Parts: sequence; C-alpha cells; structure tokens
Amino acid sequence: MSASMAIAERLRDLLHAMGLPLDPAPGHRSAIKPDLSGRRLRPHRDPDAIARDPDAGWIVCHCEQVTRAECLTACRSPILGRSVDGLRRRTRAMLGRCREFACAAEILALRAEGTGRPVASMWPRR
Repeated sequence: MSASMAIAERLRDLLHAMGLPLDPAPGHRSAIKPDLSGRRLRPHRDPDAIARDPDAGWIVCHCEQVTRAECLTACRSPILGRSVDGLRRRTRAMLGRCREFACAAEILALRAEGTGRPVASMWPRR
C-alpha cells in the first residue's frame, strides 16, 4: 500500500507514452492537500493570502495555528471527511496542547457551516 502512489504515477507515465490521452474528466476537481509540515509560510502570516481571503487571518485553533480559511477549505474539498476527525487530519485543528478545549466549539460551527449539516450531527456520541 505504501507504494501505491508511485505505482499509479508509473502506470500513468506508461499509458501516456503509449499514446493514451489522459485528460481529466469534465467537471473533475482535484483535491488540495494542505501543507502541514510547517516549512511554508502559514496563511495567517501571509499578507497576500489575507488580502485574497480575510478568513486566512482569523486563527481558530491557536495551539496549531489553524485558520478559519483552512478549515472551510478542508470542509468544502472534493474529498470530504465524514466526521470531525477528518477535519483534524486535514488541518491539525484540535490536536494541540489544549486538546480541543479552546477551539472545539468554533471548529464544530465551521464544520457545520462548511458542510451544511447541523452541529449536533458532527460529534460522536459517547
């Protein structure tokens, strides 16, 4: 499984070399993978990102420095997470020192806004 992406890229290259047209299907939207490495400039520190989208300057998870724009982008991506855990994995929100104490309510509200589902359906019942 760990080599599946490399195998897929190799097959794509072989099919392209054989003359198969590899155009995306009409209406295809590619998923945007967020950079969680910390090597790039974070959106809340980038004046251009804030000028394009004011939500990029609004931090909702202070422990992991996750912005409102990152959460909404993850909620609206073609690969949707079916739970709050999916949002955690895509943005690292609620994984900091406070362990969701300070940001869970706002993250749940953003998830509801981004998906159009009620907040009560977001959190697993224990």
